[in-house]
Amino acid sequence: MKRLDSSNRVEAEELDRSESPFPLERTISLKEAKGETSSLPTDVVVKFYGTGVRPSYLLPWQVGSQTSWTGTGFVLPGQRLMTNVHVVQDSTVLQVTKQDDSKKYAAQVACVAHDLDLALVVVDDSSFWENLPHAIFAPDLPDLYSQVKAVGFPTGGTTVCVTKGIVSRVDSQVYVHPRCLGINSTSKSSHGGVLNLQIDAAINPGNSGGPAFDWRGHVVGIASSGMPNQQNVGYVIPACIAQMFLAEFESSSQWSGISQLGFSCRQLESEAMRKFLKVGDEKGVLVTSVAPMGALHQKMKEGDVITHVDGLDVTNEGEYPIIAAGQKIFLNLDSRISQKLKGESTTFTVLCEGEKLEVTAVLAPIPPLTPRFHAYDSMPDFVLIGGIVFTRGTVPLQNQYLQSRKTGYPFISDKQVWDEYDKWKEDPEHELVVLLTILKHEVNLGYGHTNVGVLTSFNERPVRSLADLARFYGEALQGTDDFLRFYLSEGDAEDAQKGRDPGSGPRIPDIVLERKKVEAADRRICATNNIPAVTSMGLLPTFQQACENCSAVGPL
Repeated sequence: MKRLDSSNRVEAEELDRSESPFPLERTISLKEAKGETSSLPTDVVVKFYGTGVRPSYLLPWQVGSQTSWTGTGFVLPGQRLMTNVHVVQDSTVLQVTKQDDSKKYAAQVACVAHDLDLALVVVDDSSFWENLPHAIFAPDLPDLYSQVKAVGFPTGGTTVCVTKGIVSRVDSQVYVHPRCLGINSTSKSSHGGVLNLQIDAAINPGNSGGPAFDWRGHVVGIASSGMPNQQNVGYVIPACIAQMFLAEFESSSQWSGISQLGFSCRQLESEAMRKFLKVGDEKGVLVTSVAPMGALHQKMKEGDVITHVDGLDVTNEGEYPIIAAGQKIFLNLDSRISQKLKGESTTFTVLCEGEKLEVTAVLAPIPPLTPRFHAYDSMPDFVLIGGIVFTRGTVPLQNQYLQSRKTGYPFISDKQVWDEYDKWKEDPEHELVVLLTILKHEVNLGYGHTNVGVLTSFNERPVRSLADLARFYGEALQGTDDFLRFYLSEGDAEDAQKGRDPGSGPRIPDIVLERKKVEAADRRICATNNIPAVTSMGLLPTFQQACENCSAVGPL
């Protein structure tokens, strides 16, 4: 699948396109076509023009080149526009036109939901809204095989375009937009699957954010993505998901993210394992870990078996049944949670050491250890110490690394950094601090790419966040220690010697720099590489407070 306005590609599994048992006649008369077109509310559809730059997480003091793009949206009640996030993402200039008016109006993003690939946009110019109707959402999921029309402004023309098809599948998955941004559906950094509709109407680049209408002219979904090298395979975000997003924005003026299960599980197909767990004839999945910051912490534990959710059977594959168009289909367990409004409770039936229990909790978004989305919960922050660049472990960082590997970026092994991504966040201050690269200078000779890894302590002080490191570094520059000592990976947070074999002696730091040489070196390194300061702007106040008299504070 692909994000429609980007050159990024995400490979997808081959979808089952088996022929429907229901014959579908798509040929209609000219008179019928005219009647359908006149009843279709195309005047609620708008076109977006965006220009912007993408940030760099591998060189966090830089940004990419400026690019421009187009997309589609539609009008909501209350003088709002809805579109996809990837239509407005990273825009420095955003404009919108109406179908019957070539004038471009300035627009501003009011709210984004990267996990849903949805955004709300406002236009301050009151003349834009004059005599402009709004769309109406369909009250329910469309039936399988029911007809839909996707409306938008795809590339290849300037006028509105209508394509016709049917709803061919109801499914749940991590949407293409977050996948393009690096979300791995099997990782603990994933927010989980969301309800999705597959249609066979053509959705092309530029269609992103446009409405898909049913026969009544109601919006059943929002076009989001297509599949490369496949004809007429498109995906739309169901209206019920869009309404959930809109309801939270209207009540809180923000989107906090979709609610999450907060546990990892494995399938239970092994008969021997089922006997060991005393499952009997019950079906379900085995809990393997529970998020410390999730609502189910201390309510579930590793080894529990989940057999039901809200009274619905859970299969050995981790799915639950729903009825669509009179047919039973099975969806991933997390989609049951991700479509609920905030505050709704969920009840699980759990087998705990053979005893059946009911566990009820109000599930909510769970902060990930690695922030997911740029400008939402992630920024390319950094701390520079003697030419050594430290940054926060984030999903955008890993995603840009994987893209840059194709063009020769130095290899970083899973053991060095990426294995640490698949862990739960332990508390609000818990972050991954990554030694990303080393800008060569005499002060850091002897160290290089092999030292890339996760920093755990600095001068024997635990580093729990990038802000910790900025503060500790500032304090060290004003201190009396001759050396700055860095412990990576297995370094203990409280004591570099803790946990080592008796008699093994003190642990040698992974990197040592001379304090008196570092400050002058930093200033020279910043000047050479056109870096404004030894920290990113967001961390500069923390560093300045700890090191008021340091000449390397910047900006240069």
